Amino acid sequence: MIFLRILAAAISGALAFITYFHHGEHHLHGARYFMQFLVICSISTAYLTWIQGHNLSESLQATFRIATSFLTGLCTTCILYRLSPIHPLHKFPGPPNARISTLWLFFQVLKRKQAHLTLLAAHKEYGPIVRIGSNHLSIVHPRAVEKIHLTCRKAPFYDLNKPITSIQTARDKALHDQRRRLWSMAFTETRLRDYETSIKKIHKHLLARIDRDSKDKDGRPNRPINATRLINHYAFDVMGEVAYGTHFDMLATGNNHQAIDLLNEAMAMIGFMLPIWLIRVAVAIPGLTRKWWQFVAYCFEQMEICRSSKTNLPFIASSLLGPCKDRDPTPDEKLVLQGEAQLLVVAGSDTTSAALTCALYELVLHPQITTQLREAISASLQPGDTEVSACNVQNLDILNGIINETLRLYPPIPTTLWRLTPADGIWIDEETYIPGNVVVSTPHYVLGRSNNIYERPYDFIPERWYSKPKMVKYAKAFAPFTIGK
Repeated sequence: MIFLRILAAAISGALAFITYFHHGEHHLHGARYFMQFLVICSISTAYLTWIQGHNLSESLQATFRIATSFLTGLCTTCILYRLSPIHPLHKFPGPPNARISTLWLFFQVLKRKQAHLTLLAAHKEYGPIVRIGSNHLSIVHPRAVEKIHLTCRKAPFYDLNKPITSIQTARDKALHDQRRRLWSMAFTETRLRDYETSIKKIHKHLLARIDRDSKDKDGRPNRPINATRLINHYAFDVMGEVAYGTHFDMLATGNNHQAIDLLNEAMAMIGFMLPIWLIRVAVAIPGLTRKWWQFVAYCFEQMEICRSSKTNLPFIASSLLGPCKDRDPTPDEKLVLQGEAQLLVVAGSDTTSAALTCALYELVLHPQITTQLREAISASLQPGDTEVSACNVQNLDILNGIINETLRLYPPIPTTLWRLTPADGIWIDEETYIPGNVVVSTPHYVLGRSNNIYERPYDFIPERWYSKPKMVKYAKAFAPFTIGK
Protein backbone atom coordinates (compact mmCIF):
# COMPACT_ATOMS: atom_id res chain seq x y z
CA MET A 1 0.00 0.00 0.00
CA ILE A 2 2.78 2.41 0.92
CA PHE A 3 4.67 1.51 -2.26
CA LEU A 4 1.62 2.22 -4.40
CA ARG A 5 1.15 5.62 -2.73
CA ILE A 6 4.80 6.50 -3.35
CA LEU A 7 4.59 5.35 -6.97
CA ALA A 8 1.37 7.29 -7.51
CA ALA A 9 2.99 10.40 -6.02
CA ALA A 10 6.01 10.08 -8.32
CA ILE A 11 3.77 9.64 -11.37
CA SER A 12 1.70 12.65 -10.25
CA GLY A 13 4.88 14.72 -10.05
CA ALA A 14 5.87 13.71 -13.58
CA LEU A 15 2.39 14.53 -14.88
CA ALA A 16 2.44 17.88 -13.08
CA PHE A 17 5.50 18.89 -15.07
CA ILE A 18 4.25 17.53 -18.39
CA THR A 19 0.74 18.98 -18.20
CA TYR A 20 1.28 22.19 -16.19
CA PHE A 21 4.76 23.43 -15.30
CA HIS A 22 6.07 22.79 -18.80
CA HIS A 23 3.64 25.37 -20.19
CA GLY A 24 3.32 29.11 -19.66
CA GLU A 25 5.06 31.40 -17.16
CA HIS A 26 5.18 30.50 -13.48
CA HIS A 27 7.87 32.81 -12.09
CA LEU A 28 5.37 35.02 -10.25
CA HIS A 29 3.81 32.13 -8.35
CA GLY A 30 6.76 30.46 -6.62
CA ALA A 31 5.79 31.59 -3.12
CA ARG A 32 2.16 30.59 -3.76
CA TYR A 33 3.18 27.13 -4.96
CA PHE A 34 5.31 26.68 -1.86
CA MET A 35 2.45 27.65 0.45
CA GLN A 36 0.02 25.38 -1.41
CA PHE A 37 2.48 22.52 -1.12
CA LEU A 38 2.74 23.05 2.65
CA VAL A 39 -1.06 23.18 2.96
CA ILE A 40 -1.45 19.90 1.05
CA CYS A 41 1.20 18.26 3.23
CA SER A 42 -0.60 19.49 6.34
CA ILE A 43 -3.93 18.15 5.09
CA SER A 44 -2.29 14.80 4.30
CA THR A 45 -0.82 14.57 7.80
CA ALA A 46 -4.15 15.49 9.40
CA TYR A 47 -6.01 12.92 7.28
CA LEU A 48 -3.62 10.11 8.15
CA THR A 49 -3.76 11.02 11.84
CA TRP A 50 -7.42 11.76 12.44
CA ILE A 51 -9.16 9.71 9.74
CA GLN A 52 -6.81 6.77 9.22
CA GLY A 53 -5.94 6.51 12.91
CA HIS A 54 -2.11 6.61 12.62
CA ASN A 55 -0.03 8.30 15.27
CA LEU A 56 1.49 11.69 14.44
CA SER A 57 5.01 10.34 13.87
CA GLU A 58 3.82 7.74 11.36
CA SER A 59 1.65 10.31 9.59
CA LEU A 60 4.55 12.75 9.26
CA GLN A 61 6.83 10.03 7.89
CA ALA A 62 4.24 8.89 5.36
CA THR A 63 3.55 12.46 4.24
CA PHE A 64 7.28 13.11 3.90
CA ARG A 65 7.73 10.01 1.71
CA ILE A 66 4.80 10.94 -0.51
CA ALA A 67 5.91 14.58 -0.83
CA THR A 68 9.48 13.54 -1.59
CA SER A 69 8.27 11.10 -4.23
CA PHE A 70 6.12 13.78 -5.86
CA LEU A 71 9.04 16.22 -6.01
CA THR A 72 11.37 13.49 -7.25
CA GLY A 73 8.99 12.63 -10.08
CA LEU A 74 8.55 16.28 -11.00
CA CYS A 75 12.26 17.19 -10.89
CA THR A 76 13.44 14.00 -12.60
CA THR A 77 11.02 14.50 -15.48
CA CYS A 78 12.07 18.14 -15.76
CA ILE A 79 15.80 17.31 -15.81
CA LEU A 80 15.40 14.45 -18.28
CA TYR A 81 13.47 16.72 -20.63
CA ARG A 82 16.08 19.49 -20.40
CA LEU A 83 18.86 17.02 -21.19
CA SER A 84 16.98 15.15 -23.90
CA PRO A 85 17.31 15.57 -27.68
CA ILE A 86 13.68 16.72 -27.88
CA HIS A 87 14.45 19.95 -26.01
CA PRO A 88 14.44 22.91 -28.46
CA LEU A 89 17.88 24.05 -27.27
CA HIS A 90 19.54 20.64 -27.32
CA LYS A 91 21.76 21.45 -30.32
CA PHE A 92 23.25 24.61 -28.77
CA PRO A 93 26.58 24.18 -26.93
CA GLY A 94 27.15 25.21 -23.35
CA PRO A 95 28.26 24.02 -19.90
CA PRO A 96 26.59 20.68 -19.09
CA ASN A 97 25.16 21.91 -15.78
CA ALA A 98 23.62 24.94 -17.47
CA ARG A 99 21.35 22.61 -19.43
CA ILE A 100 19.76 21.54 -16.17
CA SER A 101 19.18 24.92 -14.54
CA THR A 102 19.85 28.66 -14.81
CA LEU A 103 21.29 28.29 -11.31
CA TRP A 104 24.53 27.37 -13.12
CA LEU A 105 25.22 31.07 -13.70
CA PHE A 106 24.45 31.88 -10.07
CA PHE A 107 26.99 29.33 -8.81
CA GLN A 108 29.59 30.61 -11.27
CA VAL A 109 29.08 34.15 -9.99
CA LEU A 110 29.44 32.90 -6.42
CA LYS A 111 32.92 31.66 -7.34
CA ARG A 112 34.09 34.53 -9.58
CA LYS A 113 31.92 37.41 -8.32
CA GLN A 114 31.81 38.82 -11.86
CA ALA A 115 29.11 37.55 -14.21
CA HIS A 116 30.50 39.39 -17.26
CA LEU A 117 33.81 37.51 -17.00
CA THR A 118 31.95 34.21 -16.61
CA LEU A 119 30.04 34.89 -19.83
CA LEU A 120 33.21 36.02 -21.63
CA ALA A 121 34.92 32.75 -20.69
CA ALA A 122 31.86 30.73 -21.74
CA HIS A 123 31.77 32.33 -25.18
CA LYS A 124 35.50 31.81 -25.66
CA GLU A 125 34.99 28.11 -24.96
CA TYR A 126 31.68 27.41 -26.69
CA GLY A 127 31.34 30.03 -29.43
CA PRO A 128 28.98 32.89 -30.30
CA ILE A 129 25.82 31.16 -29.03
CA VAL A 130 25.97 29.53 -25.60
CA ARG A 131 23.24 27.79 -23.65
CA ILE A 132 23.63 29.31 -20.17
CA GLY A 133 20.37 28.01 -18.74
CA SER A 134 17.72 25.39 -19.36
CA ASN A 135 15.84 27.83 -21.61
CA HIS A 136 18.38 30.67 -21.98
CA LEU A 137 20.82 31.45 -24.78
CA SER A 138 23.60 34.03 -24.57
CA ILE A 139 24.30 35.34 -28.09
CA VAL A 140 27.19 37.48 -29.37
CA HIS A 141 26.55 37.10 -33.08
CA PRO A 142 27.12 40.46 -34.88
CA ARG A 143 23.48 40.63 -35.99
CA ALA A 144 22.06 39.53 -32.66
CA VAL A 145 21.47 42.95 -31.11
CA GLU A 146 19.17 44.30 -33.81
CA LYS A 147 17.48 40.96 -34.50
CA ILE A 148 16.72 40.26 -30.84
CA HIS A 149 15.95 43.68 -29.40
CA LEU A 150 13.79 44.81 -32.32
CA THR A 151 11.87 41.54 -32.59
CA CYS A 152 11.61 39.95 -29.15
CA ARG A 153 9.64 41.14 -26.15
CA LYS A 154 10.89 41.50 -22.61
CA ALA A 155 11.50 38.27 -20.72
CA PRO A 156 9.96 37.30 -17.36
CA PHE A 157 12.97 38.80 -15.55
CA TYR A 158 11.39 42.24 -16.02
CA ASP A 159 8.63 41.22 -13.60
CA LEU A 160 11.24 41.63 -10.87
CA ASN A 161 9.24 44.26 -8.93
CA LYS A 162 5.75 43.43 -10.16
CA PRO A 163 3.17 44.89 -9.57
CA ILE A 164 5.51 47.92 -9.49
CA THR A 165 6.56 48.71 -13.04
CA SER A 166 8.24 51.41 -15.14
CA ILE A 167 9.03 52.19 -18.75
CA GLN A 168 12.09 49.97 -18.38
CA THR A 169 10.27 46.95 -16.96
CA ALA A 170 6.87 47.27 -18.66
CA ARG A 171 6.11 44.14 -20.67
CA ASP A 172 2.81 45.60 -21.85
CA LYS A 173 3.26 47.57 -25.09
CA ALA A 174 0.38 49.98 -24.40
CA LEU A 175 1.80 50.94 -21.00
CA HIS A 176 5.29 51.32 -22.47
CA ASP A 177 3.99 53.62 -25.22
CA GLN A 178 2.07 55.72 -22.71
CA ARG A 179 5.09 56.18 -20.45
CA ARG A 180 7.38 56.81 -23.42
CA ARG A 181 5.34 59.87 -24.39
CA LEU A 182 5.82 61.33 -20.91
CA TRP A 183 9.54 60.55 -20.92
CA SER A 184 9.87 62.25 -24.32
CA MET A 185 8.41 65.43 -22.82
CA ALA A 186 11.18 65.38 -20.22
CA PHE A 187 13.93 65.38 -22.86
CA THR A 188 12.95 68.08 -25.31
CA GLU A 189 15.68 70.43 -26.52
CA THR A 190 14.39 73.17 -24.21
CA ARG A 191 14.43 70.86 -21.21
CA LEU A 192 17.96 69.69 -21.98
CA ARG A 193 19.18 73.29 -21.95
CA ASP A 194 17.50 73.80 -18.59
CA TYR A 195 19.17 70.68 -17.22
CA GLU A 196 22.55 71.93 -18.43
CA THR A 197 22.21 75.01 -16.25
CA SER A 198 21.71 72.82 -13.18
CA ILE A 199 24.56 70.51 -14.17
CA LYS A 200 26.96 73.43 -14.54
CA LYS A 201 26.32 74.44 -10.93
CA ILE A 202 27.18 70.96 -9.72
CA HIS A 203 30.19 70.89 -12.03
CA LYS A 204 31.59 73.83 -10.06
CA HIS A 205 31.06 71.86 -6.86
CA LEU A 206 32.97 68.97 -8.43
CA LEU A 207 35.95 71.17 -9.26
CA ALA A 208 35.92 72.62 -5.75
CA ARG A 209 35.84 69.12 -4.28
CA ILE A 210 38.78 68.00 -6.44
CA ASP A 211 40.74 71.08 -5.40
CA ARG A 212 39.97 70.44 -1.74
CA ASP A 213 40.63 66.69 -1.67
CA SER A 214 43.82 66.81 -3.72
CA LYS A 215 45.67 69.15 -1.37
CA ASP A 216 47.89 67.85 1.40
CA LYS A 217 48.26 69.52 4.79
CA ASP A 218 50.65 72.07 3.26
CA GLY A 219 48.14 73.06 0.59
CA ARG A 220 49.95 71.36 -2.27
CA PRO A 221 47.98 69.22 -4.80
CA ASN A 222 49.84 66.00 -4.00
CA ARG A 223 47.13 63.85 -2.44
CA PRO A 224 45.50 61.05 -4.48
CA ILE A 225 41.74 61.09 -4.91
CA ASN A 226 39.28 58.19 -4.93
CA ALA A 227 37.85 59.00 -8.36
CA THR A 228 35.21 56.27 -8.23
CA ARG A 229 33.68 57.67 -5.05
CA LEU A 230 34.02 61.24 -6.29
CA ILE A 231 32.25 60.55 -9.59
CA ASN A 232 29.58 58.57 -7.77
CA HIS A 233 28.85 61.61 -5.61
CA TYR A 234 28.86 63.89 -8.66
CA ALA A 235 26.45 61.70 -10.64
CA PHE A 236 24.10 61.38 -7.69
CA ASP A 237 24.07 65.13 -7.06
CA VAL A 238 23.29 65.73 -10.74
CA MET A 239 20.53 63.13 -10.68
CA GLY A 240 18.92 64.70 -7.60
CA GLU A 241 19.03 68.19 -9.07
CA VAL A 242 17.84 67.30 -12.58
CA ALA A 243 15.36 64.56 -11.70
CA TYR A 244 13.74 65.96 -8.57
CA GLY A 245 15.18 69.41 -7.89
CA THR A 246 16.64 67.94 -4.70
CA HIS A 247 20.00 68.95 -3.26
CA PHE A 248 21.81 65.84 -2.00
CA ASP A 249 25.05 67.80 -1.39
CA MET A 250 27.25 64.72 -1.54
CA LEU A 251 30.07 66.65 -3.18
CA ALA A 252 29.88 69.25 -0.45
CA THR A 253 29.80 66.82 2.47
CA GLY A 254 31.98 64.07 1.02
CA ASN A 255 29.61 61.46 2.43
CA ASN A 256 27.31 58.95 0.79
CA HIS A 257 23.65 59.84 0.84
CA GLN A 258 21.49 57.18 2.50
CA ALA A 259 19.89 56.37 -0.87
CA ILE A 260 23.26 55.32 -2.35
CA ASP A 261 23.90 52.93 0.53
CA LEU A 262 20.41 51.50 0.14
CA LEU A 263 20.90 51.18 -3.62
CA ASN A 264 24.23 49.36 -3.29
CA GLU A 265 22.80 46.88 -0.79
CA ALA A 266 19.55 46.44 -2.69
CA MET A 267 21.23 45.69 -6.04
CA ALA A 268 23.44 42.96 -4.58
CA MET A 269 20.81 40.25 -5.09
CA ILE A 270 20.46 41.09 -8.79
CA GLY A 271 24.23 40.96 -9.20
CA PHE A 272 24.24 37.29 -8.22
CA MET A 273 22.21 36.46 -11.35
CA LEU A 274 19.57 34.47 -9.51
CA PRO A 275 16.69 33.06 -11.57
CA ILE A 276 13.66 35.33 -11.53
CA TRP A 277 11.47 32.76 -9.78
CA LEU A 278 13.93 32.57 -6.89
CA ILE A 279 14.13 36.36 -6.62
CA ARG A 280 10.34 36.50 -6.49
CA VAL A 281 10.34 33.96 -3.67
CA ALA A 282 12.91 36.08 -1.81
CA VAL A 283 10.74 39.18 -2.32
CA ALA A 284 7.84 37.34 -0.67
CA ILE A 285 9.87 36.56 2.47
CA PRO A 286 9.36 39.39 5.00
CA GLY A 287 12.56 41.29 5.76
CA LEU A 288 14.80 39.53 3.25
CA THR A 289 14.58 42.33 0.67
CA ARG A 290 14.01 45.08 3.21
CA LYS A 291 16.76 47.35 1.81
CA TRP A 292 15.30 47.25 -1.67
CA TRP A 293 11.85 48.30 -0.51
CA GLN A 294 13.36 51.04 1.62
CA PHE A 295 15.12 52.29 -1.50
CA VAL A 296 11.91 52.17 -3.55
CA ALA A 297 10.05 54.00 -0.77
CA TYR A 298 12.72 56.70 -0.61
CA CYS A 299 12.61 57.26 -4.38
CA PHE A 300 8.82 57.49 -4.38
CA GLU A 301 9.00 59.95 -1.49
CA GLN A 302 11.06 62.25 -3.73
CA MET A 303 8.43 61.90 -6.46
CA GLU A 304 5.69 62.78 -3.96
CA ILE A 305 7.62 65.83 -2.77
CA CYS A 306 7.89 66.97 -6.38
CA ARG A 307 4.16 66.42 -6.92
CA SER A 308 3.07 68.20 -3.75
CA SER A 309 5.28 71.21 -4.47
CA LYS A 310 3.09 72.11 -7.50
CA THR A 311 6.21 73.49 -9.17
CA ASN A 312 6.55 74.24 -12.86
CA LEU A 313 10.33 74.02 -12.73
CA PRO A 314 11.91 71.71 -15.33
CA PHE A 315 12.51 68.53 -13.35
CA ILE A 316 12.27 65.15 -15.06
CA ALA A 317 9.88 63.94 -12.36
CA SER A 318 7.44 66.76 -13.11
CA SER A 319 7.01 65.42 -16.65
CA LEU A 320 6.64 61.81 -15.52
CA LEU A 321 3.83 62.73 -13.13
CA GLY A 322 1.64 63.45 -16.15
CA PRO A 323 -2.02 63.76 -15.15
CA CYS A 324 -1.13 63.12 -11.50
CA LYS A 325 0.34 66.61 -11.10
CA ASP A 326 -3.03 68.02 -10.06
CA ARG A 327 -4.57 65.02 -8.30
CA ASP A 328 -3.70 61.98 -6.25
CA PRO A 329 -2.62 58.99 -8.34
CA THR A 330 -4.87 55.96 -8.59
CA PRO A 331 -3.50 52.69 -7.12
CA ASP A 332 -2.33 51.55 -10.58
CA GLU A 333 -0.74 54.94 -11.31
CA LYS A 334 1.03 54.85 -7.96
CA LEU A 335 2.63 51.51 -8.84
CA VAL A 336 3.95 52.98 -12.09
CA LEU A 337 5.22 56.13 -10.38
CA GLN A 338 7.04 54.00 -7.80
CA GLY A 339 8.78 52.16 -10.62
CA GLU A 340 9.65 55.35 -12.50
CA ALA A 341 10.98 56.95 -9.31
CA GLN A 342 13.51 54.18 -8.63
CA LEU A 343 14.40 54.00 -12.35
CA LEU A 344 15.29 57.71 -12.29
CA VAL A 345 17.77 57.16 -9.48
CA VAL A 346 19.36 53.97 -10.83
CA ALA A 347 19.58 55.00 -14.49
CA GLY A 348 20.38 58.62 -13.67
CA SER A 349 23.23 57.99 -11.26
CA ASP A 350 24.54 54.42 -11.15
CA THR A 351 25.08 53.87 -14.88
CA THR A 352 26.36 57.43 -15.39
CA SER A 353 28.94 57.19 -12.62
CA ALA A 354 30.18 53.84 -13.96
CA ALA A 355 30.68 55.26 -17.47
CA LEU A 356 32.41 58.43 -16.25
CA THR A 357 34.73 56.50 -13.94
CA CYS A 358 35.78 54.11 -16.71
CA ALA A 359 36.35 57.01 -19.11
CA LEU A 360 38.65 58.69 -16.59
CA TYR A 361 40.49 55.40 -16.12
CA GLU A 362 41.21 55.09 -19.84
CA LEU A 363 42.22 58.75 -20.16
CA VAL A 364 44.75 58.27 -17.38
CA LEU A 365 46.13 55.22 -19.20
CA HIS A 366 46.30 57.15 -22.50
CA PRO A 367 47.65 60.67 -21.82
CA GLN A 368 48.03 61.36 -25.55
CA ILE A 369 44.26 60.97 -25.97
CA THR A 370 43.71 63.28 -23.00
CA THR A 371 45.88 65.90 -24.70
CA GLN A 372 43.92 65.56 -27.95
CA LEU A 373 40.66 65.99 -26.04
CA ARG A 374 41.85 69.13 -24.27
CA GLU A 375 43.02 70.66 -27.53
CA ALA A 376 39.73 69.87 -29.27
CA ILE A 377 37.68 71.37 -26.44
CA SER A 378 39.84 74.51 -26.35
CA ALA A 379 39.44 74.92 -30.10
CA SER A 380 35.65 74.65 -29.79
CA LEU A 381 35.37 77.67 -27.50
CA GLN A 382 34.26 80.94 -29.03
CA PRO A 383 35.91 84.30 -28.20
CA GLY A 384 34.57 85.47 -24.87
CA ASP A 385 33.46 82.01 -23.69
CA THR A 386 34.26 81.50 -20.03
CA GLU A 387 33.04 77.90 -19.77
CA VAL A 388 32.31 74.88 -21.92
CA SER A 389 28.72 74.33 -23.03
CA ALA A 390 27.11 71.26 -24.54
CA CYS A 391 26.38 72.97 -27.86
CA ASN A 392 30.10 73.67 -28.30
CA VAL A 393 31.35 70.14 -27.74
CA GLN A 394 28.45 67.81 -28.60
CA ASN A 395 29.77 67.20 -32.13
CA LEU A 396 33.47 66.83 -31.27
CA ASP A 397 34.71 63.62 -32.90
CA ILE A 398 37.32 62.92 -30.24
CA LEU A 399 34.83 63.41 -27.37
CA ASN A 400 32.15 61.19 -28.92
CA GLY A 401 34.81 58.65 -29.81
CA ILE A 402 35.97 58.48 -26.19
CA ILE A 403 32.38 58.12 -24.97
CA ASN A 404 31.56 55.34 -27.45
CA GLU A 405 34.82 53.51 -26.82
CA THR A 406 34.26 53.65 -23.07
CA LEU A 407 30.73 52.29 -23.43
CA ARG A 408 32.00 49.56 -25.77
CA LEU A 409 34.63 48.29 -23.34
CA TYR A 410 32.78 49.08 -20.11
CA PRO A 411 29.04 48.99 -20.79
CA PRO A 412 27.09 50.09 -17.68
CA ILE A 413 24.91 46.99 -18.14
CA PRO A 414 27.62 44.45 -19.00
CA THR A 415 25.75 41.16 -18.82
CA THR A 416 22.13 40.51 -19.58
CA LEU A 417 19.13 42.43 -20.89
CA TRP A 418 16.87 39.44 -21.30
CA ARG A 419 14.35 39.03 -24.10
CA LEU A 420 11.84 36.31 -25.02
CA THR A 421 11.65 35.11 -28.61
CA PRO A 422 8.24 35.14 -30.34
CA ALA A 423 6.33 31.87 -30.59
CA ASP A 424 7.53 31.19 -34.14
CA GLY A 425 11.17 31.91 -33.26
CA ILE A 426 13.66 34.21 -35.00
CA TRP A 427 16.44 33.90 -37.56
CA ILE A 428 19.69 35.60 -36.54
CA ASP A 429 21.07 35.02 -40.04
CA GLU A 430 20.39 32.62 -42.92
CA GLU A 431 21.78 29.67 -40.95
CA THR A 432 21.02 30.42 -37.30
CA TYR A 433 17.48 29.82 -36.04
CA ILE A 434 16.43 30.42 -32.42
CA PRO A 435 13.25 28.56 -31.36
CA GLY A 436 10.20 30.33 -29.96
CA ASN A 437 9.62 31.20 -26.28
CA VAL A 438 13.33 31.07 -25.48
CA VAL A 439 15.06 33.59 -23.22
CA VAL A 440 17.89 35.27 -25.13
CA SER A 441 20.42 37.91 -24.16
CA THR A 442 23.25 39.82 -25.80
CA PRO A 443 25.96 40.46 -23.15
CA HIS A 444 27.41 43.82 -24.16
CA TYR A 445 30.69 43.25 -22.33
CA VAL A 446 31.33 40.21 -24.51
CA LEU A 447 30.02 41.88 -27.67
CA GLY A 448 32.45 44.75 -27.16
CA ARG A 449 35.34 42.28 -27.20
CA SER A 450 34.30 40.29 -30.26
CA ASN A 451 36.76 39.97 -33.15
CA ASN A 452 33.77 39.49 -35.44
CA ILE A 453 32.55 43.00 -34.66
CA TYR A 454 35.68 45.05 -33.95
CA GLU A 455 39.32 45.10 -34.99
CA ARG A 456 41.67 44.98 -31.99
CA PRO A 457 38.63 44.74 -29.68
CA TYR A 458 40.62 44.85 -26.44
CA ASP A 459 42.36 48.14 -27.29
CA PHE A 460 41.01 51.60 -26.40
CA ILE A 461 40.93 53.36 -29.79
CA PRO A 462 38.45 56.28 -29.97
CA GLU A 463 39.37 56.87 -33.63
CA ARG A 464 37.46 53.74 -34.63
CA TRP A 465 34.29 55.83 -34.24
CA TYR A 466 35.26 58.64 -36.63
CA SER A 467 38.55 58.57 -38.55
CA LYS A 468 39.02 54.77 -38.66
CA PRO A 469 35.51 53.38 -39.30
CA LYS A 470 36.84 50.13 -40.77
CA MET A 471 37.80 49.13 -37.22
CA VAL A 472 34.07 48.71 -36.56
CA LYS A 473 33.00 45.77 -38.70
CA TYR A 474 29.33 45.84 -37.75
CA ALA A 475 28.18 49.13 -36.19
CA LYS A 476 24.64 47.94 -35.40
CA ALA A 477 26.05 45.61 -32.75
CA PHE A 478 26.96 48.65 -30.66
CA ALA A 479 23.98 49.43 -28.41
CA PRO A 480 25.24 49.73 -24.81
CA PHE A 481 21.86 50.93 -23.56
CA THR A 482 20.03 48.54 -25.93
CA ILE A 483 17.43 49.34 -28.59
CA GLY A 484 13.77 48.60 -29.15
CA LYS A 485 11.22 48.46 -26.37
